[in-house]
Amino acid sequence: MIIENKIDAGDQKQQPERYWNLLKNDFAFAGKRRALLYLSPSGRRPQNKVPDDVQYFGLSYRVHISEWLRSCSANVAPRVRDILAQYAETVARLTAERISEEAEDDERAEQ
Repeated sequence: MIIENKIDAGDQKQQPERYWNLLKNDFAFAGKRRALLYLSPSGRRPQNKVPDDVQYFGLSYRVHISEWLRSCSANVAPRVRDILAQYAETVARLTAERISEEAEDDERAEQ
């Protein structure tokens, strides 16, 4: 599994394609599944065109990571639950900031 975590950086040239090829060629485990995850605050798609044969899953901090943190906190010790809650608050704050920045960038690109 490769997770491309996009918080403060744009895409590099052919980044999803290069990562997918790395998974297929350098981490080829017979009979095993592989996954390329593209994680961003809003779940946006990669900025550059991704070839059809590149398989990736788009994930967002706003939805996927937030839900995962909530589900993890159900059956854990109170101290761990507190840590997960603090992290969830940080994710919510950073996600709101980054989504605003993405919207501003999209507006500038349209002008």
